[in-house]
Amino acid sequence: MSIQSSIACRILVAHGKVAVKAFGRGGCAALPHLDTEDPPRPAVETAQKTLQPVPHLKRHVALDPRDRAFVAMLPVFRATGGLATGEEVGEKSARRQHDGLSRLARKVAAGEVISFDWQGKLWLPMFQFNHETMEMNEGTRQIVCELTRIMDGWEITQWFATPHAALRNAIPVDMLIAQPEAALNAARLDRFVAQG
Repeated sequence: MSIQSSIACRILVAHGKVAVKAFGRGGCAALPHLDTEDPPRPAVETAQKTLQPVPHLKRHVALDPRDRAFVAMLPVFRATGGLATGEEVGEKSARRQHDGLSRLARKVAAGEVISFDWQGKLWLPMFQFNHETMEMNEGTRQIVCELTRIMDGWEITQWFATPHAALRNAIPVDMLIAQPEAALNAARLDRFVAQG
């Protein structure tokens, strides 16, 4: 099997696997299809079928630190909807609300939703949205308001995926449902420390 995408190889080789078409046309191999009302994402299904162990490549490919960080975030966010491209989130928003796409675009431009650029695409963590309405969850909105003062979208996404000492090393995204006030307090603490 030939590797058709060096990006797919570089990304998934860190885990000893290669997905030949993992990142073609707006999908990611590690993201499950969670919303039963939405059609399956062909790129995700294709990538899930084409994952194969390639241990000998592991030692020959140097990963960019940002690629490694992206791959590390995928399993963390999987249970809460994963990461999706701006195109995918836009399509979902448009199906839920008549002006969903334009509202999403305005929120991304204003920094009101968490988004970041990776490999030339806009990505959004799905945990921040109510999957029925595609509106941002209130707890997430409050945390984003705290963190946008000191971090960009990439850093905020990593913050949600990284164990936090103030949460007894729990991961903030996991605390959004269980203890949203604790996650908000951790964000306030980080903003306070960063701003001195």
